[in-house]
Amino acid sequence: DVRELNVFQLTSHMHRHGELFEIYWISTGELLHRSVAYDNAPLDQFHPPLKLTVGDGLRFECTHSNFDKDEPIRYGVTSEDEMAIMFGFYYIPITLNE
Repeated sequence: DVRELNVFQLTSHMHRHGELFEIYWISTGELLHRSVAYDNAPLDQFHPPLKLTVGDGLRFECTHSNFDKDEPIRYGVTSEDEMAIMFGFYYIPITLNE
C-alpha cells in the first residue's frame, strides 16, 4: 500500500516547436521545473525530495508554436512533430523488517 512518493529529480521533453515546459506541484502550486529549450532541458534535483502523498501530484503545461508552418502541428515522433513528456525520478519509502 503506497502512501508516499519521494521525487528527487524532474525533467521534461518536447520537440522543436516547443517554447515553454513547466511542471507544478498540485498541492502548493509551486513551479518546480521550467524549460525553454527543446533539445537540452534542465534536470532539477530536490534535496530533500518532494514528498507526494495520496491525492497530491504534479501537473505540466507545454506551449508550442508553429511559427514556421502554415498548418497545425500534430503529435509524432520526429522533431518536426510535437510532443510533451514529463519525467520524474522517485522512490517509495519502505520499512525493512529485521
